[in-house]
Amino acid sequence: MHPYLLLQIFGMIISLTFVIILFFKKSDKEQKFMISAFTCTLIYSYGIFTEYTAKTLLMGCMGIRMQYFGSCFLPIFIIIFTFHHCRVRLPKAVLITLLSLEIAVLVCAMTCNSNRLLYLKVSLNTNDELNHLDFVYGPAWYLHLCLNIIIALLISGVSIYRISKIPKNSWSQYYLLLFSCLIPDSGYLLFRFRLTGIYDLTPTLYLFVSFFLYYSIYRFQFFGLIDSARDEVVDNMSEALIIVDKRLNVIDNNSAARFIFPLLRSKKWDRVIEEGTLLYRLFTEKEMDEFEYEGHFYKRYLSELKSNGSNVLGYFIVISDITQTHNYVNELINARSSAQTANETKTRYLANASHELRTPMNAIVGFSDLILMNDPPENIKDYVHDINNAAHSLLAIINDILDISKIEAGKLEIHETEYNTEELLENVCSIIKLQAENKQLNFYSDIDGNLPSRLCGDVVHLRQIMINLLGNAVKYTDVGEVSIKISQAVKPVLEVNTVHLLIRISDTGVGIKEEDIPRLFNEFERIEENIVSASNEGSGLGLAITNNLVNMMGGELTVESVVGEGSVFTVVIPQAVIDPTSISDANAKVYASDDGIKSADAVRERSFYAPNAHILVTDDSLVNLKLITSILEGYQIKADTASSGQAALDLLHTRNYDIVFMDHMMPGMDGIMTTAAIRKMGFKDLTIIALTANAVIGAREMFLENGMNDFLSKPIDIARLEGLLLKYLPKHLVHYYEKAIDEKEAMTIDLRSMGLNIPGNSISTADGYNNCMKNIETYVNILETFLRTGRTGFAELESAISRKDYKKCLLISHTLKNSAFTIGALKTSTLAKEAEAALKAENIALFDLKSAPLIDAYQEVLNDLSAYFTYKKMKEEKISFNKPDIDPDILNSKLKDLMAQLRRMDSVLACETIDFLTDHS
Repeated sequence: MHPYLLLQIFGMIISLTFVIILFFKKSDKEQKFMISAFTCTLIYSYGIFTEYTAKTLLMGCMGIRMQYFGSCFLPIFIIIFTFHHCRVRLPKAVLITLLSLEIAVLVCAMTCNSNRLLYLKVSLNTNDELNHLDFVYGPAWYLHLCLNIIIALLISGVSIYRISKIPKNSWSQYYLLLFSCLIPDSGYLLFRFRLTGIYDLTPTLYLFVSFFLYYSIYRFQFFGLIDSARDEVVDNMSEALIIVDKRLNVIDNNSAARFIFPLLRSKKWDRVIEEGTLLYRLFTEKEMDEFEYEGHFYKRYLSELKSNGSNVLGYFIVISDITQTHNYVNELINARSSAQTANETKTRYLANASHELRTPMNAIVGFSDLILMNDPPENIKDYVHDINNAAHSLLAIINDILDISKIEAGKLEIHETEYNTEELLENVCSIIKLQAENKQLNFYSDIDGNLPSRLCGDVVHLRQIMINLLGNAVKYTDVGEVSIKISQAVKPVLEVNTVHLLIRISDTGVGIKEEDIPRLFNEFERIEENIVSASNEGSGLGLAITNNLVNMMGGELTVESVVGEGSVFTVVIPQAVIDPTSISDANAKVYASDDGIKSADAVRERSFYAPNAHILVTDDSLVNLKLITSILEGYQIKADTASSGQAALDLLHTRNYDIVFMDHMMPGMDGIMTTAAIRKMGFKDLTIIALTANAVIGAREMFLENGMNDFLSKPIDIARLEGLLLKYLPKHLVHYYEKAIDEKEAMTIDLRSMGLNIPGNSISTADGYNNCMKNIETYVNILETFLRTGRTGFAELESAISRKDYKKCLLISHTLKNSAFTIGALKTSTLAKEAEAALKAENIALFDLKSAPLIDAYQEVLNDLSAYFTYKKMKEEKISFNKPDIDPDILNSKLKDLMAQLRRMDSVLACETIDFLTDHS
């Protein structure tokens, strides 16, 4: 058999095989398309086979009809597929026109024996190889040829358009599609113009295209992803999707949308959304993001569909059913409301419990303090001291329980305020130093002088963290030392205007087993079974509270410990920087608590008396009235008392008081109600201090918001009471006890005895010595540095003033203000501060007035320092005359050794070498 006929038989077998295979595949658009394509190819090949084996003209025409059945519909399938894959919508008018014309050509082919539209003349040509028909083409054939050319152009155009809109790495599949779809048309044209002789390769090329499309769709999935996404994802998604054009004609929707809106299922409606319906409102009302419909709650997402020119073509909405979430949120809201009610009840209970527990504790602690202050006999003093310690321990447990209850209730809040770094650290160290000294322990503090002078954070809880950890260190250390080192933690990512405080607290105490460290922060759990004694009893809550506070402040707490050697607790807490000036350069050192009142552990020695002060104490407890009036008597203050709010109001009509101490919880009219009544009576400026056993966090804010000026918690801290009196009593009523000798004067005398005798009055050596952490070597070095740099600074200041270079003057004044204060040149520092303030305010006239006194004071400081160091040098040189000479070779060798020791930072050997050298002339 002729190879050409064998080729057609092979094509028919392949086409039929794929039709059968596809018939049993999953029914989808790809399957329907491929069955149609292979069927058309099968018919086309069979038509060719029939034509080339025909013995008569009638049989040959039958083959022609079959060929046109395949060649008319297969290009239509291919163009539909191409447009679909290129994501371009083929206009219905174009598709209908092409399909109508192809059907017209097919009709002409089916009636070719009875009309002359397709072929003007048909004849059967028989030879030794193959039979075939010869034609004289009619108008329908040329129409068919034009349709194939138009389809080829449309396929080329849409493929090129798609290629221009996608990245280069996706071009290959569209080039492949374009090439495959144009091959049959090229083969058909070559045959019709007799460039391939009598052999029509078009059906074989269509078979190739069909096979390629099949392989691509079902193996590489090049062309089926869009439809798969549409069918498998969009149509089956739980959210409803509705697409409309800009006239609100429904273009498309998915099954979820049809479930919510049954109208979308009907084929009878005209696809235009009626005005006033829910669907219309969903597309037109922008604020309708959530809505309820037939017992369900939905969330809507509305967006525009735009063309490349940003013209709005339509809209689509996605609707999610949020009924379950809505109900869950309502349940959470109800649960939260119930929890808030329970928390409020718990808070009220805690406040009442605090009051009830602290009221008797107030009497125990207060009267034991009074007894100790009156120097009782030794045997009585020991008993009272034990009572006082036990009362304070019980009070600490009460505080811990209240704090952990607030944490669990979520009511403990972080309140950030600005604070002075050095004041906080000095306050903490002074408290713990006293506790350490009571146990005969050494206490060391190492504070980085480069820490910013002012920070912002929760200073109350930060102090509590440090005191808790230091208190534990003292509690579990019987011999040795406790130390605290505070510096800046180095973070890999620097945060703007933030410093990470690195607090390292170490002790030489009992230590902790490694397996017990994870249990340290458990509530009500204590791990020191073998070391519990009367001296270290507690609630087991201190570290749990500390860990919670650290976490709430965004910090981190870690523990290292060795049994029998001690423990190290390390805390890293971020704080906002308010003033980056280092604490070593800060203007002042005022050690106070957060509210400017002396701490609870300050020395309990009365420093003043106020016999003419008028104070009213209101409390429903006679014990508390007796206690506070007894304490006030120590300051020669005779206080009036009232046992109720009404009694206090009656007394206010009889005399003017300087301070009213007001109990919070009283029967009938409580402290807050009484305060409100006092303010209504016109006593706007009267100082009212809450006297309360309510230590729940937030109480202070509550009292201030209700018209009180401050508060004093029970049990009464005598040092804090003294601080409140000093703060709120008129100054003319306060008289201070004279001291035998002023502390600063005594320190100055001591410094002179140590050789620090600076002539003149420009420098207060006592202040400078204190500013240098009471290290005389550091102070002398700083004085020497000030003299060396001050000579240059003085010349620069004089030059800047003469040139009226006020920017330079501002810079020098700022530097001089801090450095002069550090060495104790207080007058110079004050003048530099005033000059700086004038320049910052751009008050040049005021600066000109201040500049001359500043120059004189600066010169006086330099002269006094120069005289001191000249005398010091002469004295040292005189002493060196009595030292032995050193051999030049030994001197040279020692200096080389010293350089090598310094290069490798061997401080021990370097100090020994220096000592050897200074022992010689």
